[in-house]
Amino acid sequence: MRPAGLDGGAWHATSSLSHALDSEDVERVRQFLEAEKTRIVSSDELEEVSGHCRFSLTRQFRQRYGTSPYRYLIMRRLDLVRSEIGAGKALAPIAVDAGFADQAHMTRMFRAAYGLSPSQFRALAQPRPA
Repeated sequence: MRPAGLDGGAWHATSSLSHALDSEDVERVRQFLEAEKTRIVSSDELEEVSGHCRFSLTRQFRQRYGTSPYRYLIMRRLDLVRSEIGAGKALAPIAVDAGFADQAHMTRMFRAAYGLSPSQFRALAQPRPA
């Protein structure tokens, strides 16, 4: 129901202004997450970087990138894991370098995202002898 005294255009403009996307702030958070992907990033830090409360930031980030800041951070870590696996590094050091608690934590996140373990990914990514 519309508030009394507002026509349709004014109601729409008022309601959409409160949810306007602040692209510069959201992009600044995305860049911060990219730069800090190998460590734990707190909501307080993201609030400071963006100038928005965590709820507004999460809503705007999801609207812009289709995922939450936390999930975005995890996926950037997993991108790093995939590239390190491709370089032939051992899994335990990769897990620590990518910011996961341990190899098991990395494996759980990797399997949830890609449907296979890092070891299975390694086996598929390695060229087969002719």
